Amino acid sequence: MTENKSFFEHAAATVGNTKAGFGALLSLLCSVGRVFLPDAVTLLAQAFEKSQNRELLDDPNAAFQLEILLRKVCYEHGTNIRQRPALHRATLALLDQLVEHGSHTGFRLRDYIVAPLPAIS
Repeated sequence: MTENKSFFEHAAATVGNTKAGFGALLSLLCSVGRVFLPDAVTLLAQAFEKSQNRELLDDPNAAFQLEILLRKVCYEHGTNIRQRPALHRATLALLDQLVEHGSHTGFRLRDYIVAPLPAIS
């Protein structure tokens, strides 16, 4: 598994900031790459930062896959995300990209992930 993780990290660092590379990473994460979640969200956010304002979500499939991926991450790993500041910031950064792209799903998920954790009695 470690060699696969390093391959994914290398791919994200090398081509993740291009439209085709970002789309390929999303496809991978939506299928067999689920084992890298939620940590891979940080790599996707870094790819967005390195993209130098390239519109990585111009491809409707990429936007749709990012919505699917973030929905899964937010609902299945929401507590984990909120407890880890770097992962929380990365998730919010990607959700912000979706919101800027006009995604209603991104808007709803952003509200969900920003909400405080429920208090345990």
